[in-house]
Amino acid sequence: MIMLLLIATILSIALLLWTGPRLLCPHLSPLWSGRKRVKLSFSPNQLSVYDITVVLGQLASRSIKRSLDVWWWYRDPESITLMDDSSLTMPVRTSQKDLDAYTLAVERTTQTNALWTGSKAMLFLSALTEPAMLLLLAETSCKLCPLGAVNVRNRFELLRPDLCTEHSLKSFSGAGVTASASKHVRRVRRGFEVDLLLTLDIPRGGSTGTITIFRQIFTILQFAKLNQKIARKDQSESDSQPLAYTRVASFDVEYEEPSRWARVCKDYNPIHISAIAAKLFGFSGKIAHGNHMVAKALDLLERCTLPPEYEALYRSQDPVWMEVVFKRPITVPAVLEVTVAKDDTISGSCSDLMPFRICKGGVCIEGKLGRLKDAES
Repeated sequence: MIMLLLIATILSIALLLWTGPRLLCPHLSPLWSGRKRVKLSFSPNQLSVYDITVVLGQLASRSIKRSLDVWWWYRDPESITLMDDSSLTMPVRTSQKDLDAYTLAVERTTQTNALWTGSKAMLFLSALTEPAMLLLLAETSCKLCPLGAVNVRNRFELLRPDLCTEHSLKSFSGAGVTASASKHVRRVRRGFEVDLLLTLDIPRGGSTGTITIFRQIFTILQFAKLNQKIARKDQSESDSQPLAYTRVASFDVEYEEPSRWARVCKDYNPIHISAIAAKLFGFSGKIAHGNHMVAKALDLLERCTLPPEYEALYRSQDPVWMEVVFKRPITVPAVLEVTVAKDDTISGSCSDLMPFRICKGGVCIEGKLGRLKDAES
């Protein structure tokens, strides 16, 4: 009798886990349809805590299954198709509430007179659209194991800063984000890398079609023990002369700040929310979000005295790009230093490029802010 009750309990729990999300989250049902083109009807910033819990459950389930499939990691990566040309689209609706949440997460207050720069617009739009990446990873056809992977670098491109002003971002009309992934992985020393692409489009005024105003590339590293015959070394970052950096400012990160950023980008990964969970994953404490630290650092640079060329680039209203590489995790609380490259060590014009670093003992995040040429119109 006890055995029958145990079996019945297990089956009941399994049934609840299987049907619960589909009954209580019907708006997420397209993710489980198996279609190559998934279209959702809600905005990324409308994801609820329950929605995120369901999505994380899907990711955990897939990660467990993949970890048991040892053969997967020894296949020729050139033949591994991750997404089968799948994509996900969803509308983007913004309000003053979203801007306030972003400002609170970065500046700890909503009362600010800070300049709305291109870097600020890029990081706000990145946080706003990031949930689309999470949903893409949860889509049935995705074979990546998100809970066993890390975001190692990002590239942001603000193609139309004139359409991404603080005023226009308060109420996007007809905007939509599309998330897709590269079909094949890249073999690197520590496993596989795959690029996830997010594009934000708005209707073209007075005509048909859309305009891409923002683009972001997330690079995800899936750790794996590769067969030595197919493993390759990581791509070298640069063969150029190392740059010399100078300290320009420092800022502190409070213990609760990752939770504020999570409310903006919906990244409620346990390592960002709980010190206990972070320690279970091998970290010494709760981990800050990488993009959050970049946002805080660049916001601080606005208040600093920079070389004239950097100042012109930072405050430019032209299309801009930024790349960041996450080298070391940042545990909170923390005091971080922001450094910029000395302008006399940069080859070419430093009015078009500003290398920077965020450090805590060593380099934690390395980035470049640059002027984007030949942007889409």
